[in-house]
Amino acid sequence: MEDSFSRETKKCCSLENKRLMKHLSRCDSQFASGTLRHRCYRVAAQRSGERSKKCIIDG
Repeated sequence: MEDSFSRETKKCCSLENKRLMKHLSRCDSQFASGTLRHRCYRVAAQRSGERSKKCIIDG
């Protein structure tokens, strides 16, 4: 089966993964409270998901 994702799409998704990991790490260091950290994780995941979809659609 042929790979359906272009190089640009893979690069975009890879960069997005690094961006998400950086944001999650920031959530860990900024929030001691589990509730606030969880909210930070959710916001990061939602934004990352939107950018990832854009990578796939535009690619």
